[in-house]
Amino acid sequence: YEQGEVENSIRIWPHLAPGEGHFIARLRKDPEGEISSISGNLSTAQSNTQMILEYQDFFSTTIRHNHNTNHIAPESGQLQTIGNQIFWLPPEGPSLSGLNVLRWGFLLGSSRGGGFIPSSSLAASVTPEDTQKVIEFSISDPLLVSYMRGSPIPSPKGAKTFTGWVLISVAGYSLGWGKV
Repeated sequence: YEQGEVENSIRIWPHLAPGEGHFIARLRKDPEGEISSISGNLSTAQSNTQMILEYQDFFSTTIRHNHNTNHIAPESGQLQTIGNQIFWLPPEGPSLSGLNVLRWGFLLGSSRGGGFIPSSSLAASVTPEDTQKVIEFSISDPLLVSYMRGSPIPSPKGAKTFTGWVLISVAGYSLGWGKV
């Protein structure tokens, strides 16, 4: 056991005690006990209107507006840009002041070269029914292996009319994005 560098904490090292190792810290609730708005703590991050417009264009042409996607809709008021990335932030959360936060929320995607690039986490969070354009592969399709390797693939017969970003899925499970 080692007294932690952080006040009221301890580290239990796996080579010195049974188990996988642990870090324990005693936390105290703010005396006022109020939950603050997480977006109120991001005053240093300014929303980039151009990036939000790029995401809005992506959303309107790729995602279906339904009960599963309302929270990530551009008009939800819960989007924040940080650098070249767009995040969805939960409406309420603890104060982040004084913390070095690596990831502010749920990454929707990034903006590069004047366009929105959706994240793989966004693809994993939506279903084929939540999107307007889907390319469905069978598990035995050789094009699926090419897609998984990151190689360009020809558009399948049913996708000839698609343009822009499409959701790639197998047996109803979302894999990622493709651009036609």
